[in-house]
Amino acid sequence: MSCTLEDDLYDGLIAPSSRRRPRPSVCSFLDPGLRRDDVPTSFQGLQKQRGAATVIAAMLLVTVVLTIGLATQRLSSTDVIDSSLQRHAVEALFLAETGLENAAQQLANGTGCSSLVMGSPIGFGNGDFQITAASLAGSLCTVRVTGRLLYGSSVQASRTLEGDIQLPGSGSTWAVGRNGTALNYDGSGWTSYTPSSQQLNDVTCPTSTCYIVGNNGELLSWNGSAWNSETSGTGNDLNDIS
Repeated sequence: MSCTLEDDLYDGLIAPSSRRRPRPSVCSFLDPGLRRDDVPTSFQGLQKQRGAATVIAAMLLVTVVLTIGLATQRLSSTDVIDSSLQRHAVEALFLAETGLENAAQQLANGTGCSSLVMGSPIGFGNGDFQITAASLAGSLCTVRVTGRLLYGSSVQASRTLEGDIQLPGSGSTWAVGRNGTALNYDGSGWTSYTPSSQQLNDVTCPTSTCYIVGNNGELLSWNGSAWNSETSGTGNDLNDIS
């Protein structure tokens, strides 16, 4: 650039256009050892350096894009797996609740509490359930049921549910458990209620009024047609009531 500017200055001020003569190389004035032919060579070297820098920058950009793409793909795959695991867990919980209903049905039909324990699972839907423990506690039969979601012989998910079932002849027959579920047997069929979102741990019916306790201080009372929320005075889990 400096050679071009000096050459233009020489043409305009020193040598009029009518009598121009060959222009001396201003570059030679600046550096006697530098020739005009040397300038393009240095420019070519600079261009090569710029080209190499551009290639490196492009490679870095491609690497960053690929890294972000792989991370996004992994996150998407993780979300799909989490969703599938959650669905399997819910299905296993439904199977456990089915086992609890089965226990209540057997009690209503005259089966003893301790006789509810099963030696092997009972197949149901896409899995099975098994009553693994049953014990008397006053007028209640405490039952533990395990539900399993199966794929062939492989266990996809397993959930265990405990519930207290009011024995027949001691008032209304109620069974309570997770997800705020309360089941009532009236002698001919079962009716399902969901009076709470908390896990329900115990039920008692000393009179025509029944009471349920559960996690986070949950206390419910039955007025004969509906469950109502009561104040327990605590936020702790309530595991039994008598």
